[in-house]
Amino acid sequence: MIMQLNKVLENWDKGDDPILHNSPNLIVAHGQEDLPCIQEDCHIALTYFELYVFSKGLGTCWAGFLNSAANSYFPVIEAMKLPKGHKCFGAVMIGYPENSYHLIPKRKPACVTFY
Repeated sequence: MIMQLNKVLENWDKGDDPILHNSPNLIVAHGQEDLPCIQEDCHIALTYFELYVFSKGLGTCWAGFLNSAANSYFPVIEAMKLPKGHKCFGAVMIGYPENSYHLIPKRKPACVTFY
């Protein structure tokens, strides 16, 4: 992981943005780190957010490197200015996608039984 992060930082120094890919917007889910189920709550919130923005013609991508840095790299922790006792549990980039899909792949009909 450290070698991969070193490569990311090396690219950043060259003017490339391998972390946020020049995304115009970023949504961060954070909360008090001592709350039960807070990580799951944040992941669920971001997942619903992803579904919603797709219906508005926007695209999303999880920002895993940023999420890691937000909890372990002091300059990022300081820049995020989260409230005391809060931790970043997920981050999602949002913007207009470069590519669009006109057809959804064909799938077998769902075989679901309700009781």
